[in-house]
Amino acid sequence: MEEINRARTKITKESQDIGGALAIFIEEHVNKACTNEAVAKSVQEKSLKDLIKKIEDEARKNRTGNVGCVSDEEVKEMADEFYGLSAKTVGDVIDVLDLI
Repeated sequence: MEEINRARTKITKESQDIGGALAIFIEEHVNKACTNEAVAKSVQEKSLKDLIKKIEDEARKNRTGNVGCVSDEEVKEMADEFYGLSAKTVGDVIDVLDLI
């Protein structure tokens, strides 16, 4: 559990340092998926800044005129790929608030 808490603390700090809606969106997605040691290790080994750069590059590639965008789903998929989040590593996560 300590490893998971360290990973969550790390990505939260990175998100705060970067600032902005994209960083917060990714942080929330990754923190929700960070439920085991394998995911925690991956989060600690990688930089949120690097992921955001990949997403920005993808948005530039897909731009129309001066507007480049990536959907929320695409951002989640890129984060899943970047951090190695998958059904195999994350498992079935039940949000307790869904049960209330």
